[in-house]
Amino acid sequence: MPRARPENEVSASPGSRVAVRLIIGVARSQSCLLGVWPPPAGDRPGARKEPCWHSRKSPAGFLRASLLSIPLPLRARRLGPRFSSGPPYIADVEAMPTLPSIKGSIFGRAVEDVLKLVSAGTLSRSELQRWLRPEDIAVLDKPLLPSSWCDVQAYGRVLELLKDVEGKGRTEYLRQRGAASAEMLRQTGIYQQMEYLNRTQASQQKDPRARSLAFGRDLRLLTTIYGSILNFGRQVVKDDPEHDDRYLLEYQDVASYPEALCWTTDGFVNRMAKQHGQPDLWTWERRAPELIVYRMTRSI
Repeated sequence: MPRARPENEVSASPGSRVAVRLIIGVARSQSCLLGVWPPPAGDRPGARKEPCWHSRKSPAGFLRASLLSIPLPLRARRLGPRFSSGPPYIADVEAMPTLPSIKGSIFGRAVEDVLKLVSAGTLSRSELQRWLRPEDIAVLDKPLLPSSWCDVQAYGRVLELLKDVEGKGRTEYLRQRGAASAEMLRQTGIYQQMEYLNRTQASQQKDPRARSLAFGRDLRLLTTIYGSILNFGRQVVKDDPEHDDRYLLEYQDVASYPEALCWTTDGFVNRMAKQHGQPDLWTWERRAPELIVYRMTRSI
């Protein structure tokens, strides 16, 4: 005789299990980005007694446990006012600014490299004003949270400084910085999309047409990283009208995108392509102030 299901138990269909796993992955990746995963033992779901409907044994329980692993400010901002009660948090300053900005996790690395040049005597603080504005220089002396948002134009000026001083004026220096960032994100596993590079659909296909279609699906997944790093514009994958088996990466509404960032992005996307034996696959051009296009140089 089949067991009667309690009223508070939710059936675990295959679809719901997949959805729950995706939510858990998002919760953990966001928490890793903020440096708060795993949560303290006392705060971990299941570490305290809860009503039965909170049980982690059901999909509903898994869903709630995953949401609990997201820091409160992140839940409040993304899930609405229901989760916004409670004491104020320092992380509340992470609210999305209107100024075109880039994540502190990216900006901070460039700031560290500038400070190293100053500490080594390669560059004096008085020389900083050749590239940076007073408000940019002030940022150098402030701690940057990886999850904070920073002026993307200031980031562009910092990159130009590094290119001229450390890179001897070479754009190849910026490409190398972008490639190093891609490799760092891939190894740290902060973004699950980067981990996906090790098992993309395209790499599993033998037929050229099937491989091309799979590559397009892979690209669309990887472009979801964009919104985690920049708060303006959007990245869109399009078919190349001149080649049936190639794609375009369009950066739309990006008038604020500095040229130095275009070059680091070039290194970033080409490092991801190199992961699958396709080095120097992309080249870029600015077709309009608000439109940047990365085009494949060959079929895969």
